[in-house]
Parts: sequence; C-alpha cells; structure tokens
Amino acid sequence: MAMGKVTKSFKVTLDIARSISNREFSVVEGDTGNTLSITLNDDGKAVDLTGCRVLALFSKSNGETVCQDSAEQNGGVTIGGQSMNEISIELFASSVAPGMVESEIQVYSGSDLTTLVTSAQFNFKCRRGILNGDTLAATREYPLLTALIKETQAMQARLEAMLSQNEAIAAAEKERASAEAIRKQAEKQRVSSETLRNNAEAGRSTAKSGRRSAETARVNEFNAIKAQAEALIAELEAAKGGA
Repeated sequence: MAMGKVTKSFKVTLDIARSISNREFSVVEGDTGNTLSITLNDDGKAVDLTGCRVLALFSKSNGETVCQDSAEQNGGVTIGGQSMNEISIELFASSVAPGMVESEIQVYSGSDLTTLVTSAQFNFKCRRGILNGDTLAATREYPLLTALIKETQAMQARLEAMLSQNEAIAAAEKERASAEAIRKQAEKQRVSSETLRNNAEAGRSTAKSGRRSAETARVNEFNAIKAQAEALIAELEAAKGGA
C-alpha cells in the first residue's frame, strides 16, 4: 500500500496595490514538504495570471536572495485556481535559512512577458531544526562512551606532556652540543697557544745558547789577544835587557 505524502500548507493573501498583513507562520530549516498557497489580488479583486510568468523571491537572513520561477520546469511554482489568481509554491529547502525570510511575488505579463508588477512584501520565519549536523545519536552505552572520551582526553594530555618533555630534552641537547662545540674551539685555541708558547720557548733557548756561544768566543778571542800582547811585551823587555 502506497504511503501518502505529508506536507504543510501556509495560506497567504497578497495585493499588488496595497500591503496586507498576513498571518504569521514559520517553517523549519531543511523541510521539503512546505507549500505556500498565495492568493494574488489587485485592490481586493482577483488578478488573472493566465499566461503570466510568476517569480517567487526570497531574501534569507544570511544575505542570499533566491528565486523560484514558474517558467522553469522544476521551479516549484504553479498557477491555478478558479480565478487563475492562486499561486502554489513548493518551498525549496534552499530558499530559506534560519531567521526572518523576506518574500515578494513578481508577475511578468503581456504578449512578450515584459510588463512587470511586484506584490506587497510578506515575511515569515525559519527556525533551525533540532535534528541538524551537530546532533549526536543517542546510545545505551553513554557511560562507556563518556569513560572512553575521558580516557582519550587523558591519553591526549599524557601525549602532550611527553611531547613537551621531548621538546625540553631536544632543547637541552642542542644547548649541550653548542657548549661542547664552544669547548672544543677553546681547546683548539689553547693547543694553538701552547704550540706558540713552546715555539717561543724553543726560540728563547736557541737564542740563549747562541748568546753563550758568542760570549765564549769573545772570551777566547780576548784571551788570545791578551796572550799575544803579553808575549810581545816579554819580547820587548828581553830585547831591552840585551841592549
């Protein structure tokens, strides 16, 4: 047995010459079974919409404006009624958003459908359904789920602590490596300085040895000259005595 379709119909009476307050109504976001049954009059008289093109315009609270068109095969807008002034709008879910929806009807008529008249504006509300993208499915295992969530949060906290500890260890290791590099550079400079000192000490010892050698040579030369002088004196004295 085929199941019938459940819909909601909202009746609105509009006038293209003056504003008429419509009964306040609201739809639910995401619903696809809403129908707007609009009766269009001109100062209280039925407007014959035979052969006309009708656009239903909806300005949503999010700033978007959408259009449903009777000229489109799947536009969701049909014209009928005994006086051909009744507009049936299959309200698309994409035509509304939570908040106030501002609406109006545009009628294009004439042989080339270029004559435009716009109805008075009518408003209705759209509320967000309880079932939406943020809704969680109920479960008998809620306590277990809660425990699992807490355990997961605890594991995440431990993981964050481990990551923080590892970062601290890595930073300390980096500082140690930097200090070690500085120590090695200082040691290299110390070794270089020690080598220069040793070289200077060797040079000093060499110079001292040369100085001693030069002093010995000078003393030897002095002694030789002295001996020659003494021998010459002796010869002179001997020659003097013989005379």
